[in-house]
Amino acid sequence: MKNNIILNGLILMLMLLILLFFYLYNTQEQNITETMSNNATPYDIMTGKPKVISSPLTMPPEKDTKCKFGDNVVDYCINYDNCCKNNDNDKNCYCNHSFVKNCKKKYDECINTQTPETCAPTLKECCIKYNNINIDYNNFKKPIIQEQRSNTICNLSFIKNIDTKCMELCQTNNECKAYSTTSNLTCVLYDNILPIPTKIGAKVSKESTKYYIKK
Repeated sequence: MKNNIILNGLILMLMLLILLFFYLYNTQEQNITETMSNNATPYDIMTGKPKVISSPLTMPPEKDTKCKFGDNVVDYCINYDNCCKNNDNDKNCYCNHSFVKNCKKKYDECINTQTPETCAPTLKECCIKYNNINIDYNNFKKPIIQEQRSNTICNLSFIKNIDTKCMELCQTNNECKAYSTTSNLTCVLYDNILPIPTKIGAKVSKESTKYYIKK
């Protein structure tokens, strides 16, 4: 009787060992299959270590070199080479601003004899002086309902507080003689005063252009 109990115990242990062997074998085989499908190295296959491959969808995007300073004249001025190299129309009110062009001229004169790194502080010192300019509506005559389609310096669209920004850009630009705004958030700067004559008795619409002339 005692011998039968010992024999049954040995048989049970043997069965457990066989089951454990098959479990470990299947697990190892599965790891090898996964590593092979992921272009794993021989070392990875032997160790069962899965190789992690970055998905093309998770690759880091290329560095964006475009200028995204919004409506800050000083930032465009300091970073002129980066912001204005493509001559984009939506940046002309900043890149072709007389103040910015004057600072860029001083910077170009500096790098004729020195390195760009040495001249960078000179450019920055010139650009930040823009913040000292006093912006005042009193520098313009009262607006009239008028349009002008020639002698444009630049135009802006859908800028926050566009009336104030357009007035600022014209006042601080020595080449700007007038500017206009519309109710659909557009703004145009002009280097000469040549408005289109308004017919007597013409009906004024809500979309009419407000025309501001610099004093």
